Amino acid sequence: MVAHLRGPAAQGSFSAIKAEIDFLAVTLCFGLPQALFFAIQTRHLTQRDGVLVALTHSLIATLAVWLWSSVIADQGTLASLLYSGTVGAAVAYSSLRGAALASRTTTEFSVLSAAPGVLLLAVVVLALCFELPTGESRNWTLGLFSVVYLVTSVMGIASSRVPRLPRLTDLSLRRLQELYRYGGATWLSASTQSAGALCAFAWLEHVLVLPEEVGIFSAGLVLVSLLVTPLNLAAPLLLKHWTGRNAEGRKDEFLYLSGAFIALAAVLCGMVALSRDAIVAVAFGAAYLDHSGVIALTACAVPTQGLTKIVGIALSAAGNPGTAALVDIARLMALASGLLFWGDSLQNVAIAWLVAEYSSALIAIAILARQRWKR
Repeated sequence: MVAHLRGPAAQGSFSAIKAEIDFLAVTLCFGLPQALFFAIQTRHLTQRDGVLVALTHSLIATLAVWLWSSVIADQGTLASLLYSGTVGAAVAYSSLRGAALASRTTTEFSVLSAAPGVLLLAVVVLALCFELPTGESRNWTLGLFSVVYLVTSVMGIASSRVPRLPRLTDLSLRRLQELYRYGGATWLSASTQSAGALCAFAWLEHVLVLPEEVGIFSAGLVLVSLLVTPLNLAAPLLLKHWTGRNAEGRKDEFLYLSGAFIALAAVLCGMVALSRDAIVAVAFGAAYLDHSGVIALTACAVPTQGLTKIVGIALSAAGNPGTAALVDIARLMALASGLLFWGDSLQNVAIAWLVAEYSSALIAIAILARQRWKR
């Protein structure tokens, strides 16, 4: 919608702000969603205590971002409040979603997982209908994201069905230390995953000074996201399922799921490559047609993103989240190297992105080849 009605520049600004929020939220979560799921699932923490930890952690994150944006970055009162409120609400939603995974039904968790995307689409459509400067004004765009994450955070609290919140003194320091120690390994993986898009956007906008090309590149990432979204939504449920399975059962299901996804993704990527002009015109508008080849090239990362996601889930279910982080670190390092050595144009940035994706997939396969599938 933003691409069609506002053009590449507004689309690039919108995507860059979203990538920034995602990166900060994931980084400041410090692996808490996965840690809360594991602690509640294994009965080391109650649902009530999990909600308390999630809300307390999000308040601390909100305060930290506000201090940074208002005191250090000097962004202004309104911008600082919107920025910190959006990131804090995103942290709260992610953490509460992790707690909900261990205690809610599959349907309830799926509704909570899909809520941000559906709500974001709704508020963007409304904003564009009223001709609000979506993507053109940073504060307006932050305001849209803040509405989305505040509403979904309230949904997360409601889904917990906790009659009253416990007191902070009900939690022992030792239990909190164990919780964050477990989350540390998954935090490294999640933060490096979200840093990739942010680095590419920053390179195009601030190093090459090509703000419109940020919108072109983000269009390719939107196609990737659309094709990988079903797997991303199912990932927590798959982790929950594989955590309760024995090693042999996980191995069989992993091989079947990986093969099926790669085959389907290859077919979809082929369709995008063969019909790229038609798909780009319908999805993003005529302004993107001159760069349909770059968008299709970026979309070819779908099979590798899906494969590395499935590998990460399998390793985490086997109790090796730190090993899964190696794949994401390798991807980020390969992307940074590619940008530094040959990222002098939009097409070369897309190539660097693709090389990083396929390099990390090869590393994931190598790691998995040595995996013995033990709990």
